[in-house]
Amino acid sequence: MNNVTRDKNAFFDQLQLRQAEVESAQSHLESLESQNTELQYQLRETNDRYTLLMDDLAEVRREYESRSREPLTSASEVARLLSATEAKYESKISDLKRNLRTLEKERSDGEAEWSRKLRDKVREVDHLKKEVGSAASTREHGEGAVLGLKAEIERLEHESRLLHDQLSQLRLRDSNVRDIEVRVCVFGSFF
Repeated sequence: MNNVTRDKNAFFDQLQLRQAEVESAQSHLESLESQNTELQYQLRETNDRYTLLMDDLAEVRREYESRSREPLTSASEVARLLSATEAKYESKISDLKRNLRTLEKERSDGEAEWSRKLRDKVREVDHLKKEVGSAASTREHGEGAVLGLKAEIERLEHESRLLHDQLSQLRLRDSNVRDIEVRVCVFGSFF
């Protein structure tokens, strides 16, 4: 019975420890989800900036086309201005694309790590559930054994009382038989 109680206490302590680990994992998971959300926000922001720059470039090209119809500046000047504007925006677009690739890689790496850790924690939680189920089963088995032992003790105590009563009755009968034998001997000596 002490072993069952000791095992129950050990399983309970282990369960509390595992629960604390699960809570820590959940906290870490929430932190990773927050990082993922931030990376997605940065990715959307970069995409928005990229779209704006592309719109600006398209607008500059439209202006160039409309100005090219007007003979105000020379063709070489317009070509130079267009080339400078395109170079400026191409540089910005290149930077944005590089930032976008970096953010996508960070997001992908973060998701992969988050997914791996989540799988690990799910396996650990499943293992803990099995241990808790096993501990509960062991506890139930131990409690069943204790109840069985208590029932056996009660049965044996009842048998002991019955045997004690029978022994008392036998002693009483033995005493009565001796009394009768004594009387028969005493009565027989009178004859």
